Amino acid sequence: MRLCCLWLAATLLSAQAVAGDEDKVSIAVANETRQVLRCQFLLAHWMTSAAVLIQPGASARLALGRAVDGALFQRQAGEERPFHVESLLCGSDRDFGSSRIDLDLSPLRARESDSLSFRCGGEAAPACRRAGL
Repeated sequence: MRLCCLWLAATLLSAQAVAGDEDKVSIAVANETRQVLRCQFLLAHWMTSAAVLIQPGASARLALGRAVDGALFQRQAGEERPFHVESLLCGSDRDFGSSRIDLDLSPLRARESDSLSFRCGGEAAPACRRAGL
């Protein structure tokens, strides 16, 4: 019972932090490979967002919210509360399970930046690096 109450309190406090002062952040991913790139957010509670497919030579901009404490979240259509973002995975759509890599979102969480850009290249398995570094 006590553990349940602690979980509920933490969930409500987290939702309040997100619902209050939040700002928008963005992530740009450029596909410099010859294959379709799939990017997908891993959300809290072992959920995933819809996959974003990026054609060769194209790019996509992904929008997120950021709470005062730096937590990143995504709002889902039809859902009242936001979902916390654990990570962003990108890889070849054809072989996502073995080619996916985790993009570093720590500069957004640390509030060092309001946007990140990644360039993904390579042939066998995409390699993504932060643009501008």
